[in-house]
Amino acid sequence: ALPICDIENDVPTPKAAFNYACALVRSKDRFELEKSIEIFEALIDDGFQTHKCIYNIAYAYYKLGKLRQSRLFCERLLKLDPLNQQAQDLHQQLDSIVQQKGLLGLGITTAIVGAD
Repeated sequence: ALPICDIENDVPTPKAAFNYACALVRSKDRFELEKSIEIFEALIDDGFQTHKCIYNIAYAYYKLGKLRQSRLFCERLLKLDPLNQQAQDLHQQLDSIVQQKGLLGLGITTAIVGAD
């Protein structure tokens, strides 16, 4: 088994930090989702599991309702790994949401203009 902490510095190993962030990203709690993003970003800076970290950041932003940020991270991952199925699926879901919101917005505008 891999050590959970670097004994000399008493900090989590990258693998332990990644596993912790993965647990946080499954949460519905806003604070835990934001904390997962922080951890994944630090892991990316350290060059650890970059593709998985980028996807998880995109997913956390999606769960937070921050669709623009989610889409940016999806696109970043797809540039690195165009065949990444998870990123493709999330990106497609984001496109669908944006189209629905756009159509809803258009429908509301039409209803208001048509009310004259």
